[in-house]
Amino acid sequence: MSFWRSLIRWTVVVGTLVGCDGPAEEGKDTAASEDDTGGGGTGTLWRPAGEGTAYFADGAEDNSLFHLELSRCNEPREGEAYYGWVSKGGEEPIAVGEITVAGEEVYFEYDIGVNAIIQGFDTFEAWATDNGGTARDGEQLWVGEVDPVVYGTIQTLLIASPDTPDGQGSLRSVETAVQDIRVRGQEAVDAPFDLESFQDDAEAIANALEGTSEDLNDDGTVSVIEGQLGVLNDAGYIGLILLDLDAASAQVDPGNPIKDYVNYAYDCTQAIESHARAAAIDADVTTICLAESSCESRMADVLVELEYALTGEDINEDGVLDELTEGTIECAISYVSQLAQMTVATP
Repeated sequence: MSFWRSLIRWTVVVGTLVGCDGPAEEGKDTAASEDDTGGGGTGTLWRPAGEGTAYFADGAEDNSLFHLELSRCNEPREGEAYYGWVSKGGEEPIAVGEITVAGEEVYFEYDIGVNAIIQGFDTFEAWATDNGGTARDGEQLWVGEVDPVVYGTIQTLLIASPDTPDGQGSLRSVETAVQDIRVRGQEAVDAPFDLESFQDDAEAIANALEGTSEDLNDDGTVSVIEGQLGVLNDAGYIGLILLDLDAASAQVDPGNPIKDYVNYAYDCTQAIESHARAAAIDADVTTICLAESSCESRMADVLVELEYALTGEDINEDGVLDELTEGTIECAISYVSQLAQMTVATP
């Protein structure tokens, strides 16, 4: 899946919201309130209440899918409905449509038509109104905003980083790097076999993965893939990703769900590292292969491991890729997107 789909899973996180009040507290004089009655026909006074989260997942093409969940919510007052908007930096918001309640629960998704993380959307708000969702007026229900420091870290992972050769986010760069390395291996397999050339290709792949410039086959020359930072070395792509994840985790207190998403993304990144390391070992051995059959067999193993690094591995062979336990780059992108989580509450 591409990043923009995976973004574009540029994913803002808005999870379980509590939308409205339950029955009035026993012994309270509710007649003193000027609020209208309503709210699911309970006969109680209605007023906004609750808290929770929301996020952007992958939508069609490069668009983001706004995802919202709520619980313990009453229905709107007679003649009104709930409508939501997402926005950024005070610019004109995008309406996400009517948010309906079913059995005190809300599960809501809406494709907003743009990539939310790339565009910088960081705010959500919802209103109870009788205007059909044409404007943000009536009574405000919920508001939420992404932590700006966490958002900045997400940008370095998914959008742009000053530390990568191509300027992409560190997660996007490792994906591009592994794809380029795999292309070099496939070209070696597809070309008419020449032992010296084959060994040179294997050496270039091993150096690209390890972030080194070594003459592994001792032929007096060093073969590399230009523009590579390295995947496994201390200053390579994996190291940058893990540093960015640590930075995001450091911005929130223990117990914050962002820490869980960081841990999940960390696990996915370590799976990328594991497959890249296996590919590097096979490539290193291929630099000294002697026969066409053994050379191509080893390079086939390199290609398999690089594909696993890109798409994940069905370890238990059940035909289904479990994102958390078997996923790699797309898994990491998914959980990093959910770091852009907004805590939503009544204003």
